[in-house]
Parts: sequence; C-alpha cells; structure tokens
Amino acid sequence: MDFIKSHKLISGLAAILIIFIVGGIILISIVTRINGSKYGDRLKGIENVKIDSSTQSQIESELGNFDKVEKAEYILHGRLINIILHVDKDLKLSKAKEYGKKALEFFKEDELKYYDVQILVVCGEENKTYPAIGYKHKTSKKLYWTNKSTK
Repeated sequence: MDFIKSHKLISGLAAILIIFIVGGIILISIVTRINGSKYGDRLKGIENVKIDSSTQSQIESELGNFDKVEKAEYILHGRLINIILHVDKDLKLSKAKEYGKKALEFFKEDELKYYDVQILVVCGEENKTYPAIGYKHKTSKKLYWTNKSTK
C-alpha cells in the first residue's frame, strides 16, 4: 500500500491500462461472436436431417397443381420451413387447411421432428379469408391455424 500511495500517478495509469485491456478483450469477444453464424449453435445436427432438392421441387410442383392453387413456394430459413400457397380467392379455408395437411406428408418423420413447418396461404386479391397461417412446431403432431372463420 505504501508503494501505491507514493506512486499515485503510476498506479492510476496502471489501473486505467488494465481497464482498457479488459474492455478490449470483452469487445473483441463480442465482435467475434456477432460475426459468427447468425443462428449460433441452433442448427447443430442439420447436416443429418437435410431435405433434398427433389423433395423441395416435388412440394412446389405437386402443391402447385392442387385445385385453385396458383403457385406453391418452398423456403427454408434455418430450422423453419415456409410453404407459401398462392391461392384463388374462391378457395375455401377448410380446403386450404387440407392442403396444409397434405404438405406435411412430403416430409419424413425425422424431418418433421427437427424442423418447424409454417404454411402461409395468401391470395393476390383482397378478401376476408386470407392470409391464413398454419404452424407445426417440431414437437407437435399437427398444424395449428390462425383463428379465421371457415367460410
């Protein structure tokens, strides 16, 4: 303590230097973490449950051929599969929900246990029924839909 009291200037500069070094280390660790994968380690094991491109194209072509479906899109974001059905305004919501169930049939059981699936039903024309969204969490067995009437 006598050394610190007799060398106040050097002790103060040493303390400031230590604070800058610790702050720099913390800043560097934050920056390198940010520049890593945007999903962190949440995609661990995805290489074991990859959905092949033939399944993707089959989903788009077969769902796109359903009655009153203009186009179907498949989009994968991390562990979330979005299937977008562009439908005619005359398609009843109950029928769209059936199409959503059929969309799940394209996936293997292990894929459904790994990925969340979201069915987005949209219509190019304005109406009260659409958009509608069906969502299946990887731990659930069925799709849950937004609260819309089944006209």
